[in-house]
Amino acid sequence: MAWFFLLEASRSCGLRLARLTRGVVGVFWFGQLLKTAKSTYQINKKKQSLFVFIVRDRISVLKNRPK
Repeated sequence: MAWFFLLEASRSCGLRLARLTRGVVGVFWFGQLLKTAKSTYQINKKKQSLFVFIVRDRISVLKNRPK
């Protein structure tokens, strides 16, 4: 009978531990996802500004071309 209680206690403790681990992993994964999204957004922003700069440069060159 004591074995049964011991087994149940260890099982519930194991479940709690598994839930805690899953929570920690979930939070870590979510953090990584946010970090990745942020860096991707910053890279895209830089690319966009570079693209705008190149386009403006081309337009100014075309406008200032001697006729």
